[in-house]
Amino acid sequence: MQTSGVAFIMASSRPLKKTKKQRTLEESMGLHALPKETQGVALDSPNPAIVQGEISEKKKHQRVFLESWKIDHPWAYCITNSKGKARSKCKWCTFANKKTPFAHVEGSKSLMKAALQVHENSNEHREAKAMWKEHEKRSMVPMPKHVEEMHDVEKERIVTCMQISRYVMKRFMPIEEYARQCGFHKFMGTPNMPVVNEYASYVSKDAGKEFGKPICHVYLEKLKSDISSSPWYALQVDESIDVSTMQYMILYVTYIENAGTGEICTKFIDISTERHCGLGRGSPAP
Repeated sequence: MQTSGVAFIMASSRPLKKTKKQRTLEESMGLHALPKETQGVALDSPNPAIVQGEISEKKKHQRVFLESWKIDHPWAYCITNSKGKARSKCKWCTFANKKTPFAHVEGSKSLMKAALQVHENSNEHREAKAMWKEHEKRSMVPMPKHVEEMHDVEKERIVTCMQISRYVMKRFMPIEEYARQCGFHKFMGTPNMPVVNEYASYVSKDAGKEFGKPICHVYLEKLKSDISSSPWYALQVDESIDVSTMQYMILYVTYIENAGTGEICTKFIDISTERHCGLGRGSPAP
């Protein structure tokens, strides 16, 4: 009897084996991850806050950058910032040093495909795209030819701005209209326009006069040289009368570029005005 009593005491000191139902309940409430000395207390605690909220933490949903987004947006890529968080960036805007969140060192925290689409439609991204494409085009040609083409392209851009400024002056428009005309031509996709907005410097009257005189001289001299080297050319006249009874006569010339080996082009020559008393063409001049 004494031996059996000792055996009973030793058996009662062992931890009771949990049933399957108890283990399932603890796993559903997250109690299986707690230390053993606190599992029974939390399980038997009458406080529902311990059982429901304080012990098991909800997993927070974190947005990630999907590689499949690069199919529609090849310029996008993902980085890890200084805080260890994923951020999206734009390689075109980074190359062009644009002041956008996608070009920032830490990147943009907008990890959504809709945010990429909004950025793609911005003016900064479009300008950066044009600069990137031009950089790729230049990098595929030899250096001597690249320098020559770069000089020609820059020259054509200057000539285009000179043509627009001369048109504004001959139409007696305010000098502020020059920048608006350049923006309009860039929006319409006129060839040989500057990539960035570098043409809005001459917006005062004094600067406009200083800018306009050499433009007219250089433009006309270049036009005469191109026309004289063309085997064929034709003059065109456009007449119109506005509400101020001012009759305009606009002169154009059509010729073949590059001494007859290029394309047919039409250029603006000059505009003349003649004021009339009436709207009819036969009205005498004052």
